[in-house]
Parts: sequence; structure tokens; C-alpha cells
Amino acid sequence: MGLRVLAASAADVSPLFALLSLVLILAVLVSLVLIRFRQSLLVGYLLCGVVIANAGLLPFAGGEEADAVITHLAEIGVILLMFTLGIEFSLGELSHLWRMALLGGGLQVLLTSVITVAGATVLGFPMAEAVVISVAVALSS
Repeated sequence: MGLRVLAASAADVSPLFALLSLVLILAVLVSLVLIRFRQSLLVGYLLCGVVIANAGLLPFAGGEEADAVITHLAEIGVILLMFTLGIEFSLGELSHLWRMALLGGGLQVLLTSVITVAGATVLGFPMAEAVVISVAVALSS
């Protein structure tokens, strides 16, 4: 009789709730592995998000109506991620690293822009469009 009750209650579970439960279970399992290897949990949470987002589970979570809920939850997740990263940085460490960060960031923007302009020019874009594309790519990377 106990299995019948479980089967009946499983039929009443919202698909969105089932998907979120899967996400939570996967996050806990990945967290346990990462703690064992003394790695950052943020990397594991990002990896879980990528795996679940690309697993094609959205149709099983309720389709379009669940898509809006998942989008809002993803935005909250990004906010929490940025908050966590902000807590991990200390102003003392950042004050010692500002030269290296400025040099590295500037070099990255410059190299990305040059490579993107070259690639866009090879693909036949006019120079003005290639520069706009390269700035967009450099600022987003």
C-alpha cells in the first residue's frame, strides 16, 4: 500500500518542482565532490547550470510557462553569483593587483579587437562594421 501512495503522490508533483529538485540534487552532489577535492563551489554550480540547461529538460518542466519561471530564477542566480564574488574579493588584495589587472584587461581588449577586426575583414565586412563588431566582442569577453 505504501508504494501506491508514493506513486499517486508522484503523479501530483509539478514538473517544474521535479526539475528544480533535480537541479538541487545535482548541485549537492557536485558540491560534495568539489569539497572533497578542495575546489571552489562556484565552478560546480556554474557547471551544473550549463549541464542542466543543455540537457533538453525544459519540455518536461512545463514548457513555455516554466520557461518564464526558470528565466527569473536564472536572473536571481546571477545576482547571487555576483554577490558571492563580491564578498570573496577584498579591497586590500585588489589595491595590490590594480596594475596587473589594468595591464591584463587592456591587453585582452586590444588583442581581441585586433583579432576580431582581422577576422571580420577576411569575412568581407567593411572596416567600419569590423571595428564595431570587434568592440562588441572585446567588451563582452
